[in-house]
Amino acid sequence: MRVIALANQKGGTGKSTIAIQCAVTLERLGHKAAVLDLDPQQSATWWYGLRDEAAKGPLVQSVSHGQLRAVLEALRQSGIAAVLLDLPGRHAPTVTEGIRDSDLVLIPTRVDGFDLKPSGDTIAAVLAAKKPYAFVLNLIEAKSVGEAQETAKALESAGHAVAPTHIVRRKDIRMANEEGRGVIESAPKGKSATEMKKLATWAMEFENNEH
Repeated sequence: MRVIALANQKGGTGKSTIAIQCAVTLERLGHKAAVLDLDPQQSATWWYGLRDEAAKGPLVQSVSHGQLRAVLEALRQSGIAAVLLDLPGRHAPTVTEGIRDSDLVLIPTRVDGFDLKPSGDTIAAVLAAKKPYAFVLNLIEAKSVGEAQETAKALESAGHAVAPTHIVRRKDIRMANEEGRGVIESAPKGKSATEMKKLATWAMEFENNEH
């Protein structure tokens, strides 16, 4: 079972969106997936409440401090292939737990110094736990794609792994979130669905990458 944590000790970087959208995408690609919502804001849980009961996975489950390892073991026994951990956007015991029990930590961030600067605390926690990590450049404005590419190069030059797929801010993702759907379900042939497929697949295969 692959455990992927979404962490950044700053709110508004898109952790919940990447967690739920990657989970739906993995389900549609044949990997049984789950999202564990450790964020007090409960955005992933809210999304799950909007979801059509007839829709196939992923499972979304709210998890409190101290429960994570037991829940992960139960999911492992049930045959889940991928678990996305939606961690709080501030320092909390559940952040430490989520990083500790993950196989990979993804750090979503905008192309903005105000977002990148708080990532230092997250990286310190990841390094202390000796976990692999990668930045995910997220919520990119269409006009800023070039800037995102330059930011990715700068991060890699500084020794950080960066996911090769950047997520552009588009209406289809926002609408999918508001409808309790995955963008791969609502706009399967769109650019956002393609980006999520690439990101989710890359995250599952990260151990085979160079970083």
